[in-house]
Amino acid sequence: GRGVAYVYDYDGNLVKTLTAPGAAADDEFGTSVAIFKKLVVVGSFHGEAAYVFPRSANYEYAVTLAAADDAKGFGRAVAVDGDKLVVGAPDGETAYVFRATGGWDTTTPDYAYTKLLASDATAGDEFGSSVAVRGDAVVLGAVSDDDTGGSQLGSAYAFRTTDGGATFEEEIKITSDDAAAGDEFGHSVAIDGDTVVVGGASAAYAYKLSAQQPAPASAP
Repeated sequence: GRGVAYVYDYDGNLVKTLTAPGAAADDEFGTSVAIFKKLVVVGSFHGEAAYVFPRSANYEYAVTLAAADDAKGFGRAVAVDGDKLVVGAPDGETAYVFRATGGWDTTTPDYAYTKLLASDATAGDEFGSSVAVRGDAVVLGAVSDDDTGGSQLGSAYAFRTTDGGATFEEEIKITSDDAAAGDEFGHSVAIDGDTVVVGGASAAYAYKLSAQQPAPASAP
């Protein structure tokens, strides 16, 4: 249960087998993975950590990221884009955005972090169960959010930074108009430009972000 992750090239050849330094039994290293250009990030859900492996060093381990306040579930979801690396900690109802001042593609990255919280956070929402980042925007899923009147309906939140990642403001909360109990809307999220896709138990939804209200790009 320590876990492992594998890096392949586009021809399907194994390039590197990744393991976590000091991994313990049942850490589940490899729970989540993300890649951006010369960088691989691997989450360890029960190990409550995320590990950075730069390609320039032949994917040798560079740094371990952890929650400064020991937020539970840290590492369940990871995403990376440019100098921003997002790690979800759904058992702690939070997520962290790490930013590397000189880039992550080094064995000794210099980084800082910003902690994200939902404006209407409630224990058990699992905010941070899925994460996505693109440019200045971050999207986070909360699969067990039941604010609209049903168990595990789920929701997603969009955040944006205007100062390079030092701070983030919650831009909008996204919910499904036809949600039913157990849908777990927000189980997966993705973002590109102003388009956000949110996955649930039986459907996926595409939205266009605006300053007011997200409008479905297409019906599920």
